[in-house]
Amino acid sequence: MKSFLRLLIIGLVLVNLTSLLYAQEFQQNLLFNYDFGARDTMIGTPAAWDVEDFSQVDNKIVSWDGDVGRATYGSLKIATWDPIKSVATYAEVIEASAGKNLVFSIYVKTELVKGDGAKAKVIYLKGDEVIGEKVTESVNGTSTWKKLSITDKLPEGITGIKVVLEFDGQGIAWYDDALLLLQ
Repeated sequence: MKSFLRLLIIGLVLVNLTSLLYAQEFQQNLLFNYDFGARDTMIGTPAAWDVEDFSQVDNKIVSWDGDVGRATYGSLKIATWDPIKSVATYAEVIEASAGKNLVFSIYVKTELVKGDGAKAKVIYLKGDEVIGEKVTESVNGTSTWKKLSITDKLPEGITGIKVVLEFDGQGIAWYDDALLLLQ
């Protein structure tokens, strides 16, 4: 009986330590609707993402696609057969401070994309002033889901971060599963 209790206590201690270590490793994604699963029913785009040129929403160039998603349904879709530049920005500026490590990633899938293609960038702000930016590689042609990422140490003077999705060219691009962490 004593050895059973001893094993039970050791087991409980190990489970608690594992839970504590996991909780310390867990970081919350700072982007709402990071998986593009929620749709703004008024305008037909993913919730929490603003399109710079609203005529592209009216013409269904930029839209929410409930049929295509990397892990679950829902993605931001840009589709055009005419060359175009399209920009979608996360609706909020994320508070940030110097010295923290930024981890950003997003998945992009493309079909018959010509031109510069699909990419993402993170803009560093001091108030309303842009003090820097980091840009992912561009994806064009036809590809399955490809992870684009940025890691960087935040610069002195930073107060906020904007996340921007860009498409320059023609074809179809889907964006999904965005992640923004500050560690």
